[in-house]
Amino acid sequence: MVISFKRSKVRNSSWTSLAVSRGARDGKGERPSESWPANSVPFLNELNSRAIQKAQQRIDQVRSNLNNAVIESIDRDDQLRLLSSQLEVEEHRVSEAENRVRVFQEAVDGYKEENSVGKFARIRSIPDFFYYPVLILLALGEVFLTAPALVKLFGDIEVFAWTVAVAVGFLTVVGAHIIGLSLKLKLDRQRPQEGWVIKMLYPFSGILLAAVVVVGYVRSAQALTALQNFNIIESPFWRRVFLVFFFVLLQLAFMAVAIMMSFLHYSKSEHDLNQAKKQFNEMKKAQDSRIKEYQQLSSRSFITEDVVEIEREKLISSIKLIETEYLAACSIYVDANIHARRDELNGAHVSLVPPKFAINVDEFDDLKKIALKSRNV
Repeated sequence: MVISFKRSKVRNSSWTSLAVSRGARDGKGERPSESWPANSVPFLNELNSRAIQKAQQRIDQVRSNLNNAVIESIDRDDQLRLLSSQLEVEEHRVSEAENRVRVFQEAVDGYKEENSVGKFARIRSIPDFFYYPVLILLALGEVFLTAPALVKLFGDIEVFAWTVAVAVGFLTVVGAHIIGLSLKLKLDRQRPQEGWVIKMLYPFSGILLAAVVVVGYVRSAQALTALQNFNIIESPFWRRVFLVFFFVLLQLAFMAVAIMMSFLHYSKSEHDLNQAKKQFNEMKKAQDSRIKEYQQLSSRSFITEDVVEIEREKLISSIKLIETEYLAACSIYVDANIHARRDELNGAHVSLVPPKFAINVDEFDDLKKIALKSRNV
């Protein structure tokens, strides 16, 4: 830590020039005389006061800078204690999340002697990145296959026809998804379904199949005019039957693919495992960020015993320099005074001896104790 000092108001050059002028003036005035006692020359006393004042300013400045460092260090210690408590909480949460991942992973892995059907009910054979795009593609195929027939059926109400086409397209695919999901759940012996839930699949499947037949019939009416040159089937009736059968079979194929994909994709255990892993990774990331913040903050040392001692040594050197400058100015004053006098006065006269430069340098023991406590945080 670097501590800077403000420049003193009394410059060294002013001391020298002032000593020359005051020494010459006092010498011409025959001051001091032989009868003057020690520490009686006003200028030497003034110069002594200025030097002591300058030294005291340096001491106060160092004390102020170190006090600011103490305040910053206390703030840092408070933040470290807060971060430490937060890290303890996050470490507990990460540990719990890791345990949840382990539990779900064990549930997915099962055990060696487990029935193969039970294990198959928990695994996911088709990944998400393949399942959802194909499901949407099937739904869009249903929409574009149904829309022309509905547009012809509703005439000018084209917006309504497209709305119904989208609903019908997603209806069959979502319905197939529900059937496949229910069949997969039926295999899971750890989470058995209620009997009434399984029974609901029968009327649900019947209604869905009826909707497929009706939509196939509507589609056949729209496509009948396109088969005027279809010579394999000459009878219009059997052409209509062929078209109905064709569209129903095509839509049932779509549904069969959707049912099978849903059956192979669904896994409650793997879903729970992925969610637990995601939560664990988020908590781990937050914990790592908090640890990094703690390490960066703890590495910042605002004040230590060594810093205090170094600043004190620099302060002592600075005060010794002030003392040297003070004694030099006193010597210049005496020299100018002797040369300007008409009478003779010994330069070693007791009155011309500079007053003692006495100042106590702070040990900063209180700051050292605070620095010691800060280091132990």
